[in-house]
Amino acid sequence: MNGAKILMLGVAYKADIDDLRESPALDIIAMLKAHGAKVTYHDSYVPKVWVGKDAKGEDSFVHSRELTKEVLEESDLVVHYAQGAPSAVQIRSESLKELAA
Repeated sequence: MNGAKILMLGVAYKADIDDLRESPALDIIAMLKAHGAKVTYHDSYVPKVWVGKDAKGEDSFVHSRELTKEVLEESDLVVHYAQGAPSAVQIRSESLKELAA
């Protein structure tokens, strides 16, 4: 996974909220980063996620990215993570197809 660009869709612990408490997505991000992946995400409810300390001991954050065709194209893998439904972060397959076209 070293250097793989991974985009996560959704990080909150359930749909349509900004609450990260007990969100498994945080563990997924940490695991992917520990294996060398470059992880970004899109979640319209969560603007940034603290992912720990960097090599200098400073706080490290991942910021939500706008979901665009370019963001999808530069990703090696897209992980759709969302608890519950319906959700603004649960992208309809038609919308995703339009972005990917």
